[in-house]
Amino acid sequence: MRFEDGQRSTELYLRLMPIVGTAVFLFSAYRLPVARLDLRFLLLLLITIACSRATIEIPRFKSHFSFTDTFIFLTMLLFGGEAAILLAGTEGFCSSLRFCKRKLSVLFNAALMTVSTFITMWALRYSFGDIEILTRGDNYATLILALCLMALVQYATNSSLAAIYGAFKSGQNYWQTWSRSYLWTSITYFAGALAAGVIAVLTNRVGFHAIIIAAPIIAIVYYTYRMYLKNIEISLAQAEQARCHAAALQEQAGALQESEERFRSAFDYASTGMALVSLEGRWFKVNHSLCESIGYSEQELLAMSFQAITHPDDVDAALNFVRTHQREVGHAV
Repeated sequence: MRFEDGQRSTELYLRLMPIVGTAVFLFSAYRLPVARLDLRFLLLLLITIACSRATIEIPRFKSHFSFTDTFIFLTMLLFGGEAAILLAGTEGFCSSLRFCKRKLSVLFNAALMTVSTFITMWALRYSFGDIEILTRGDNYATLILALCLMALVQYATNSSLAAIYGAFKSGQNYWQTWSRSYLWTSITYFAGALAAGVIAVLTNRVGFHAIIIAAPIIAIVYYTYRMYLKNIEISLAQAEQARCHAAALQEQAGALQESEERFRSAFDYASTGMALVSLEGRWFKVNHSLCESIGYSEQELLAMSFQAITHPDDVDAALNFVRTHQREVGHAV
């Protein structure tokens, strides 16, 4: 599926999504069971907004991993879907403010999180009923299925809506846009859902202290992984530098070989007799014109010294020239 008329469609999609997101946000706020919310929800909200700045780029892919998905899933498990929707919309709005200058883009990103969380909530309610009781019992098989469905629906909805925008903007095929930019991000959603499930179970067992304990652990994991990615980035940069150096050497070798071939061609087919002679007077290489002019074959010349074909009156002068050249070479070395 290819989207044409990119600019007009992109602008229309950018304006339509905030309208849908606002409607979903207000509908969820109207249905929000305020009595269930307490200071724990406020603390979770503050932690989520604080962690919205902590994103990790996935190497070799145009995607980022954020810990906020874990807290949104956790809010859904502890306080219900409506609270998670409001948290997702708020977090999407706050996180977009730091890298989006256009107000419409900020609203679009917030709406994207709101709508995808809304669809995830209703998928869970339709399949498992009350979401908040999933972590209170001992039926871990059902909990695992619910967490998998939660991650799958959130990932599919979020990536699909974002890929539609990317396809509109670039005018490329939708599936190509989705697979290139969002295929591998599914891992982060499933990891976030699993972490949220574990923290929710611990919270129901030992209290809200589990979230307070989990926050610094997540921070340690985040900074450790950031350092790991920096090391990978340095290694990749060094490998790229080595590759460029090898390519440059290969290019130089090719240029040198080409130069040698040009010299060999000019030497062999020159109309003037030419030869390469050692300091000891031995022939290294002779061309065809020299052989024709002095009446010797190439094999005959290579088997003798230049003194053998030099006139006796010129031998002393030639040898003096060779000795002078030898001294100059010796001083240079």
